[in-house]
Amino acid sequence: LLCPRSRRAGRSCLPRSPCSVVVFKLNSSGHGISHMKIKIFGERNTSTNALGSMIKENSSSFLHPSGLRDFSMFERSVVNTAIKVGLSTTWIEDLKDKIFARKPLVQQWKHCATYFDTLEHSENTHFIFVIRHPASWALSLHKNPYQSLQDSSVPFSQFIDSDWPTVKREMLHSRSFKPLELYQEKITSYKYFIKQLDKASLSHTVIRFEDMVLRQSWCYDQIKPFLDNPKLAFSEVRKSTKDSSKNLEYYQDYYGNELWKAELEEDFFSNIEMDRHLLDWMGYDWKKS
Repeated sequence: LLCPRSRRAGRSCLPRSPCSVVVFKLNSSGHGISHMKIKIFGERNTSTNALGSMIKENSSSFLHPSGLRDFSMFERSVVNTAIKVGLSTTWIEDLKDKIFARKPLVQQWKHCATYFDTLEHSENTHFIFVIRHPASWALSLHKNPYQSLQDSSVPFSQFIDSDWPTVKREMLHSRSFKPLELYQEKITSYKYFIKQLDKASLSHTVIRFEDMVLRQSWCYDQIKPFLDNPKLAFSEVRKSTKDSSKNLEYYQDYYGNELWKAELEEDFFSNIEMDRHLLDWMGYDWKKS
């Protein structure tokens, strides 16, 4: 499957309709490449866990480590001990940062910015970038402020204009951003890294969160050529990886009908500035309805 405006291997585009970007390389026999490892990058609350679960459930592909839980028992125990003895959030996050600082590119934190200048250890790896509507993402970050270094229990109208200090493993030099500025920085970094991958003829796919919710099997088809022993009969991830009380139907209704927009103030989209070029690349509109 090739995006219609991108017929050459190593090129990609993202149409405005719900679609993923696929760079589909062919081997000499004309079939998709197998025996590739998978590396996922995506911001918090973009379904990176669900995507990883989907790949594991439907193939025997190796997923590069992307979070602390994927690393050694010793590394996990060091952090868990720090949590148990009641060390501060800042101290614990700094400990995690030190663990990631020793890792190669393909083992970096899945939520990090991807301004990588080297592609060492990236051979035989297919990269997947997960994106989401920026406003929908900001709402989720407010509800689930993972890795927050400050109190985020404020109204959304205040949260969206507050500073979010980044952890070191985020690879943004510990700078602070307003939430949507942070998200735009991450998307800009994905575009930067995708250019590096194109130059090196390394394959990649961009998957939208909304497509993972509304047409998961279609997303599977986009990455299937890069998976080891992909199943013919696709098995959906139907339960939330973080909230077992919510099933796939709940999310399909909530995101398919854009019910999340009801949580925003009427003038939200007119008051918040967004980079229109990034929105176009991602395939999203910036309006209430």
